[in-house]
Amino acid sequence: MKSHSSELLPPDWFLRVRLKFRHLQLFVALDDCRNLHRAAERLGMSQPAASKLLGDLEHLLGVSLFDRHSRGVTPNWYGESLIRHARGMLTSLAQASEEINALNDGNAGTVSIGTVLAPAVTLLASAVERVHRDSPHLEVNIDVDVSRNLVPRLRDGKFDFAIARIPSGMPAGDFVFEEIGEEALCFVCRADHPLTARETFDLTPMLDYPWVLQPPGALMRQRVEHLFLHHKVAPPNASSIRRTSTWRSPWSTSRMRSP
Repeated sequence: MKSHSSELLPPDWFLRVRLKFRHLQLFVALDDCRNLHRAAERLGMSQPAASKLLGDLEHLLGVSLFDRHSRGVTPNWYGESLIRHARGMLTSLAQASEEINALNDGNAGTVSIGTVLAPAVTLLASAVERVHRDSPHLEVNIDVDVSRNLVPRLRDGKFDFAIARIPSGMPAGDFVFEEIGEEALCFVCRADHPLTARETFDLTPMLDYPWVLQPPGALMRQRVEHLFLHHKVAPPNASSIRRTSTWRSPWSTSRMRSP
């Protein structure tokens, strides 16, 4: 038998040589026992059957996997490679039952969530912590963005649910919506800011100071702008906005309506 192959194995080589589960078990048994007779006994098969199973595979691969000697067999570098992968596959299959049982019990799997910023820091952090105590194998993926980017991805099936607002112009009937908290919009400044000395609330003097707002088009940014326009005051312009941030979020969730 050739000691090396003259042709490279294709990616689907295991299909072409009809690799069987029994081959994987035989590789591991031969590595453990280093003797064909004892390996066959472990697998409950005859030595001739085990020898034929190994020989047929080596013939199809075009390489020897084990060096034969009077005391037994020793895997060469081809054999060591297959043994390593065989052990990995057998271990993965052994773990499959645990994963299937966990999925049946609701303790495993993947949940994808889209959220605006504030709930990701407050609401979701504590919720994920509680879930992981009960379902430690559950994988939770969280994507933080603004509602106008999250909700289309929810509609396309990228998220299981989203903590967001339904953007204007998007049909509300496409979603199952549940309000989980009241929306709060607050203007915040430092304790010694000059505006804190004023006794009455007026939007116009606030325009004399730099602002921190959400990105243009974000729903909370629009609410701030609408508030100024409602009072017939021009919203903060670009020169007064130093950077983007987020306001305290309205905690509400949306998910796609089942067809």
